[in-house]
Amino acid sequence: MTVNARSLESGTGEKDIVLIFGYQDMTHFYYAHLSNDSNNSTHNVIFRVDGDSRTLIHTPSFPAAVDWSDWRDLRVVHLSDGTIQIYVDGVLHMSASDTRYRSGRIGFGSFNNIGEFRSLSVS
Repeated sequence: MTVNARSLESGTGEKDIVLIFGYQDMTHFYYAHLSNDSNNSTHNVIFRVDGDSRTLIHTPSFPAAVDWSDWRDLRVVHLSDGTIQIYVDGVLHMSASDTRYRSGRIGFGSFNNIGEFRSLSVS
């Protein structure tokens, strides 16, 4: 999945975009949370949601914060062999390896902000 996205949040507060993939149902999926904060627990992370639990599965720890002052090109690579890669503006931002959900639906949004999306491509 590739999408061009930006946060419409003004000021210096938290800005984020969420990319959902491997979606099985409302309690089983992966998501990448891309934020202007990088705390390695809820911001700039890849989570596996498995029922009531969420598990951090990404590397590296503490990836760089995302600058949401302009549009960003975001890409999710999710392969059936478990490869997960998240790119921001063509640069690998986070990666993981997990085979729990080898395929599934996709989605995008934000936890705390209003986001804008354009140029979606899925292959």
